[in-house]
Amino acid sequence: MLVSLAGGAVAGQVYSWTDPATGKTVFSDQPPPPNVKGQQKDYKASTIQTSLHGYAIQEAIRKSPVTLFSSDCGEVCTNAKQFLSKRGIPYTLKNPGTQQAYFDELKKLTGSDKIPVLLIGSKTVTGFEPGSWNAALDEAGYPKSENPAVANKPKETVATPNKPANGGQ
Repeated sequence: MLVSLAGGAVAGQVYSWTDPATGKTVFSDQPPPPNVKGQQKDYKASTIQTSLHGYAIQEAIRKSPVTLFSSDCGEVCTNAKQFLSKRGIPYTLKNPGTQQAYFDELKKLTGSDKIPVLLIGSKTVTGFEPGSWNAALDEAGYPKSENPAVANKPKETVATPNKPANGGQ
């Protein structure tokens, strides 16, 4: 954001002229005095495109990607998804009710078919309890909250058996 603001501060017209009294070149956002010949240039603001996420969350994603095993199981699954979205955590959603592969993966991880289940890297957290989910996400290096502008955008990526979400991570 600061880069955008700094870019905006230099955007506009810049005048240059040689000061007749000192012989020095003057640069200003104001035109030269009427008796001095100067040059005028228009500059556009420049911005730098950065990644969507900050460094801390990028590292956490790289080291411990998040997968949520969930479905439309009611309030608990809705709350689990809202929790991840509110905290700004990108995750892959696997619905064991739609794909046998997801059901088999869930059974292998937990020995059960109960959802929701949160997989953070290789750590499995069964059931939805905000305290234990926060602790597991903190331990994996996820920031407490993402940039509010980013955190309000949907993060859910739905995996398909033939095309893993998050680049196969």
